[in-house]
Amino acid sequence: MAYILDKLKVLSETVAMIEEKLGIFKFIQYCLFLLAMYVSFNFTSIVENVMRIQTELAKKEHEKRLCMRDDLMTELSKLLVELRSGTDADRVLYFEYHNSTENFVGIPFKYANLVLSNQKYECPSYDVSKYRDINSGLISGIYDELRRSNIIINKGNPEFYSKHPEIHEFFSSQDGSKQQVFINLPGVNSPMGMIVLEWMEEDGNTRSWPDIISKINSGVPRINALISKYTP
Repeated sequence: MAYILDKLKVLSETVAMIEEKLGIFKFIQYCLFLLAMYVSFNFTSIVENVMRIQTELAKKEHEKRLCMRDDLMTELSKLLVELRSGTDADRVLYFEYHNSTENFVGIPFKYANLVLSNQKYECPSYDVSKYRDINSGLISGIYDELRRSNIIINKGNPEFYSKHPEIHEFFSSQDGSKQQVFINLPGVNSPMGMIVLEWMEEDGNTRSWPDIISKINSGVPRINALISKYTP
């Protein structure tokens, strides 16, 4: 304690001496002048250090986001498998909307991109590359309807084909699915993506659509909550 008091006494005496000799405002001017001189002679190194620090911070933030993304995909994959199994679908596809290389929640999308999928072992394979960067023009109609209804069912009937011919032809031609359920994934300001459940064969009236909808209504909120948890 005595040491601190001695230091404070020395400091106060120094300030009093400066004020007596120069005046406090003159002293501040001298300090600012010296600081300006230092900056002018070391400007390049200061800028380089600032840029280096910014780069390091951006790299750490990017690595953090990548780790969060990996964690999200791991947990989301489990929920998608659970949803496919619970609805007895042959395949589940998870699409994200984006307008560049990243997904921006709340910004109008330009593309839909297949991020995750899962299917039964006996389900035929398909070309994943055809689901990359699907232009929004192809799905604009069903996108608008999903925003209103959240779930759209294609039982392979003419009504769906006449309303969404481009969607019907796209999925049927790409992977041979006969029936689909399209599920909206709402974001904070606009949808983040959609989930598509697929069945490779039509089953007439034996498939219990009310049970399927019930499974969707219980599973999708968990998926939404998980995505929101990892959304910056």
